[in-house]
Amino acid sequence: MMALRHNALTGVESALRRVSVGRRTIAVLVLLLLPLGVLSIVSVAVLDAQQSAFRESVQESIDTLMPLTTLEYYLQSARIDGLEAETGQPESNTQTLAARIDTTFARMGRAEANPDLSAHLVESARTAWDKARPAVEHLVTQPHTLSGETPRLAPSEQELARSIDDIQQARAQLTQAIKSRYERAEHERHAQIVRLIWAWAATLLFAIVLIGVFVYSLLRPVRALNRVAERLESGEFGARAPTVGNDELTRLSQRFNAMVESWEHTQRDLLTQAEYDALTHVLNRRGIRSVLDIELANHRQRGHPLSVLVLDLDRFKPINDTYGHGAGDRALVWIAEQITQTLRKTDHLGRYGGDEFLAVLPNTCKTEAIRLAERLTQAIDRAARGRPTLPALSVGTASLSEDGATADELVEAADAVLYRHKQWRREQRGARA
Repeated sequence: MMALRHNALTGVESALRRVSVGRRTIAVLVLLLLPLGVLSIVSVAVLDAQQSAFRESVQESIDTLMPLTTLEYYLQSARIDGLEAETGQPESNTQTLAARIDTTFARMGRAEANPDLSAHLVESARTAWDKARPAVEHLVTQPHTLSGETPRLAPSEQELARSIDDIQQARAQLTQAIKSRYERAEHERHAQIVRLIWAWAATLLFAIVLIGVFVYSLLRPVRALNRVAERLESGEFGARAPTVGNDELTRLSQRFNAMVESWEHTQRDLLTQAEYDALTHVLNRRGIRSVLDIELANHRQRGHPLSVLVLDLDRFKPINDTYGHGAGDRALVWIAEQITQTLRKTDHLGRYGGDEFLAVLPNTCKTEAIRLAERLTQAIDRAARGRPTLPALSVGTASLSEDGATADELVEAADAVLYRHKQWRREQRGARA
């Protein structure tokens, strides 16, 4: 699962890296602001619509129930006082209220105008109003005398009571219808709010994912550069930053890699100059001593034998004095090539100083080192015979444990053997002379 998610992120990041950082930023802003803006407009519109619907519902409830409530009050007053005229209420009010109630029921009767009102409850309220209407009309059309006179043909107590009951029933039915519509409207309002909340949650989740992918596409190449820099700092050569994509970070990685390549080339040149002899192209004194230290460490870990050869040129000064320094340099190059050809691939050769060389022989005992020294002197003597510009060679050998335990002790021991060998060769030449 983790690998699948990582591959998906890598794929998306690779696709984004084909676009520049600037265009990627603009695209992310558009993808963030566009849905947020649309959702904000929709949210404001929904809330405004709900507020308007609530105001209309309240106003309609007042317009629907107020005439019935007021008319009920008038009938109750007429019932208590015995005659509607004695209440002091103008009969035109009763007539106006009856007309408003008729208008209200006519409006409610149109289903397309009130689709959310219960038709059954509205019809029940209309029936109750139709029963109460005769008593109301009787009150409206009843003749009245001047102030203080008793009206004639006044409605009976039972008739007023029945009218009041019918109006109360009509008002209760309308109240129930309006309440049912309010509950449905409240349920719909709640559903709209829930849908808005889910829409906002989905939009915010999308924004979080989008921002996360965008930030990941920026941080991943930067982290890759940092890892490569750490590897280079630790001395590892060949480390390169990935160059996937076509954005500014990709071009930065390409320039970084080019800089690293140039730096490594410079480092190699510096290492070559620091550890190799510029004339003979073999290791210099520092380089061959480093090799000797490494081989000594290997011996301590594995116990393999180790020997060294100290090689010194014979007749080098006369060649240099007689034929010039150029001839002396050519003699050094020639002798280094001859020694390298005779040594094994596992052996190491370095110019130790002036006309002296040092060879490190891993996995070589004292007997093998002596044989190799003899082979070297014989090969050089044969190649230089009859050629006055080429030197001869004297060799001293030393082996670990028998002749010393440290690099200095081995070199000093081999140098002592070399000195004895040169003395012997001078004595041999003097005897022949």
